[in-house]
Amino acid sequence: LKRIMRDLNHEHIDILKVDIEGAEYDVFDELFSSGFPDIRQILVEVHAFEHLQVLNKAGNVLQNPSELRLRLDKLFEVIEGVGFRLFHKEINVLWTHPMYSNMGVEYCFLRVIK
Repeated sequence: LKRIMRDLNHEHIDILKVDIEGAEYDVFDELFSSGFPDIRQILVEVHAFEHLQVLNKAGNVLQNPSELRLRLDKLFEVIEGVGFRLFHKEINVLWTHPMYSNMGVEYCFLRVIK
């Protein structure tokens, strides 16, 4: 991302939209380790794939905390750790499947601390 910004001669990003089908966790880990560029808002769809939350027949999560919970906690820790705060979230009803076996949730963050 920093290289693209440099190549395009951009000093900041007003809105970064991330919808990359499950790779969002790794991307934000990389942004955190390499240093976040100047971003004002982040819109990210987080994917809760079935393999991240093993369910029994009743629909209860078997692993506690689930791999999904661990990844979400880390994602929020990374984003909030560089000064962003959540201001909106919604379930992507067009992508979500029955019993939450696969789910997409849209999160919106605003940078409040540099």
